Amino acid sequence: MTYFKLKCICKQIDDEKSIIADIKKKGYKITQNITDTPRGNKKSDKVGDTVCSLCYHEQQQKKLENMLEEHIEAIPNATIKEYITKKFCEKWTWGKIARVVTKGNLSGDTVRKICSRYYW
Repeated sequence: MTYFKLKCICKQIDDEKSIIADIKKKGYKITQNITDTPRGNKKSDKVGDTVCSLCYHEQQQKKLENMLEEHIEAIPNATIKEYITKKFCEKWTWGKIARVVTKGNLSGDTVRKICSRYYW
């Protein structure tokens, strides 16, 4: 596993979050039209389809988050694990990780290079 594969998983999680937000936004706009005029043969359940889509994408997001956590837990080096956790789970910048975790001994660019070159 590499940092770049974890980065890809995080991108997929962010994409799922975006899709879920769009579905929820669309779901609030669904209104039921009740009139005496027939609507034709087209039958659709907008509410049901929206709920099913929302559940699917929420499950996908949860599965990706669990996968990310498992891969991070598999990192044998405690220092790298801490850097990666701060970056992906807590969404810290490389500069903040360098200032807080290394107490200013390393630059943000150095921490990024260490993580991107590490393979487990």
